[in-house]
Amino acid sequence: IRQVIDCLTCVCFHCSALLVDPKDPKFQAILKIKNPEVRLKRISQLCKSKKKCDYASKEENEALLDGNDENGDATTNRGGCGNFLPNYRKQGLGIIAHFHPEDAESGLNPKQS
Repeated sequence: IRQVIDCLTCVCFHCSALLVDPKDPKFQAILKIKNPEVRLKRISQLCKSKKKCDYASKEENEALLDGNDENGDATTNRGGCGNFLPNYRKQGLGIIAHFHPEDAESGLNPKQS
């Protein structure tokens, strides 16, 4: 169950987008690690600092719709939804997604499982 929680902390709860930019040099260095357990742990540590799903700027969204980035190549921008992310906790044989109180003010249910 710990590995499932590590995987959940790497993706957005709402849009399932990867929380780190694939072009990030730290992420690129982590991908070169051969051991899958260590690689997952490092990616999870990189994503733990994220409290909100990043979303693209207006210019990036327009480039995404056009299908080109600033270099004229096909874009790989993942976008994002901009929602707050929950904390995951193990409870018995289940996993609880606990949202922060300020997230509840935005209309989200404070506890979901």
